Amino acid sequence: NMREADETILVSDDEEIRRDEDEDEFRKYFDGEQPRTMITTNNHPSKPLIQLTRSLLELIPGSYYYSRRDFSLKDICVWAAERGFTNLIVLGQGLQLKGHKRNPCSLILVHLPEGPTMTFRLSSVKLPDQIRNHAKATKHKPELILNQFSTRLGMRVSRGIASLFPQVGSLPTTVLTSSPQPHASCSVRTYGYLA
Repeated sequence: NMREADETILVSDDEEIRRDEDEDEFRKYFDGEQPRTMITTNNHPSKPLIQLTRSLLELIPGSYYYSRRDFSLKDICVWAAERGFTNLIVLGQGLQLKGHKRNPCSLILVHLPEGPTMTFRLSSVKLPDQIRNHAKATKHKPELILNQFSTRLGMRVSRGIASLFPQVGSLPTTVLTSSPQPHASCSVRTYGYLA
């Protein structure tokens, strides 16, 4: 076998990781505190960006949209933190790989009030309205499934994503799956359970 063990892969029962998770910024959301997320866009959002914003508002419980206007990201972070928001999502549009400048291409996730900040590149965005025979979203809280985030950075990113959603044990009808593919990408999909 020519494969070598990856030194960055962590063992799930690692004491150091457990200590990190007990002391990180996201701990309170895993202890029952409810997250509140503010969503905004860059200035003059395109129709596809507005549609993505609407989809995220349906997907993320406790999320609210506020127009960015001409405020800097730093000012928005301060304003949102003063009003009790725990997360800020900034959606951007622009030229992406062989795409159009009006397409959504970036997502910045800021954990308030002091960070961390994560930046994601968006590609191949397909909204529910673009999927044939799509179902209407329900008001149930989503179940979050995060697979293969097994490095120290991956665990931190997964906790950041998970902190957007309430950590309650109810039977959901919507599932958000996010699992890394090669080249550190995530796929986000929603599913509905049939009774």
